Amino acid sequence: MPAQGQSRVPAPDAILYVKGLACPYCAYGLEKKLKKLPFVQEVEVQMDEGRVLVAFRKGQRPEPTEFEALVARVVKEAGFTLEKVAYPVG
Repeated sequence: MPAQGQSRVPAPDAILYVKGLACPYCAYGLEKKLKKLPFVQEVEVQMDEGRVLVAFRKGQRPEPTEFEALVARVVKEAGFTLEKVAYPVG
């Protein structure tokens, strides 16, 4: 677990906006499911903001439509609702 104020994903490749992240145990379950995806290097759930930061493995950036369909299914199976996916510039 990172120290207070530090992020495990300081420069995310994708940000998932997820509705229903109220329970730390459930949020951890979502994190574990997302980490099983072959192109995902790191995941950080920010429960208070309703966000999930995702870093892709080097050289394994999926197509946005493929990624969004896949994470929508994973998020739904974990019991949450995916509101949108953003791709930070930079």
